[in-house]
Amino acid sequence: MRRLLLTLPFLTFLAASTCLASPQYEPRKPPPEVPARWNRSGSALCPDDYDYVARIRRCVARAVTTGAVPAQRNRRGSAVCPEAYDYFARYKACIPR
Repeated sequence: MRRLLLTLPFLTFLAASTCLASPQYEPRKPPPEVPARWNRSGSALCPDDYDYVARIRRCVARAVTTGAVPAQRNRRGSAVCPEAYDYFARYKACIPR
């Protein structure tokens, strides 16, 4: 009986610690790019909230391209973006950070 009384608090502590240490559920973010599907006439079909980018032949999430501005070019031909924007050559645009 004494042994049972000693192991019960230990088992309770062990169960509580594993519940607290288990990974928390986080909703999965959609991927920024997905392959395009094609219909019979040859047009690209993208999922909702995705736009087709012909340069890379993929569907890109609107969240990625929202607020994108075209890059300006300096005399040497390098891309110059406004502050708080990064240039992504894959999209040929300045994307907000």
